[in-house]
Amino acid sequence: MNLALQLYKGNDCEKTLKYFASLNPQLAQTVRATANKPAAKNNNTAAKPAPAPAPKPRATAEASVRCAKCGTVAASGNKFCPECGYSLIPEPPKQKICSNCGEVLASNVKFCVNCGSKQ
Repeated sequence: MNLALQLYKGNDCEKTLKYFASLNPQLAQTVRATANKPAAKNNNTAAKPAPAPAPKPRATAEASVRCAKCGTVAASGNKFCPECGYSLIPEPPKQKICSNCGEVLASNVKFCVNCGSKQ
């Protein structure tokens, strides 16, 4: 409506108002009524940002799991996130097995902690 009001207050008011009336009669009435009111002290015509959306309901903290991908809190029995579908079952840590002695190693080691062979 601010754009309509600015155009209405321009040079050719009635022509602009007729144009708005052809598009939306209610808008034309509102513009005419607003244009005839005295100007307010703070004439800030900048659009105000929309309010932030309300947070989505979340499960209780006692029996809940937080999704690693989107952060939604879900019931602890869920296998997948109800918001994004990401798996809520934790993956076991990746491990290596030493090719020389068979020792189970962490995925980031370069040498076996048991026999010292390069991985």
